[in-house]
Amino acid sequence: MLSYIVFCCGLLYVQAQRNCSVNEIIRNTHKLLEVNFETCDCSHTNSCLCLPTSSNGCELSCFVDGFQRMKETLKVDNRVKRRIIHIHQSLQMLQNIQCTNLLSCSEPCHPNSTGNIKEFLTVVETTFQQVIKQKGGKK
Repeated sequence: MLSYIVFCCGLLYVQAQRNCSVNEIIRNTHKLLEVNFETCDCSHTNSCLCLPTSSNGCELSCFVDGFQRMKETLKVDNRVKRRIIHIHQSLQMLQNIQCTNLLSCSEPCHPNSTGNIKEFLTVVETTFQQVIKQKGGKK
């Protein structure tokens, strides 16, 4: 019985480590950066989708919020929509399982600045690339 419990704990640990991986988020975000989204200057207009680009340590909350807004607002083809939904779900999973030292805090998103879709996606990609570098992994 004890060996079974140890085995199950080991499986849960491996599953949690796999679920805390950000490689897929980076890969999908990079693909979205190839899409020709409308660009605008968020500091000079209210007529475009402006998303959080910095947030005093609660980046994950802001990323979840940003992808939620993209999911609800953008009129894009199904392939792009599925990619947005997939990233959003992956970010929510990271947030829900509280991956240690992974841009998480218990506060909601309070952005210091906003940017257009391209700027937001670039921040998401580079932030998670930095997370991998800090962990000593590779993209």
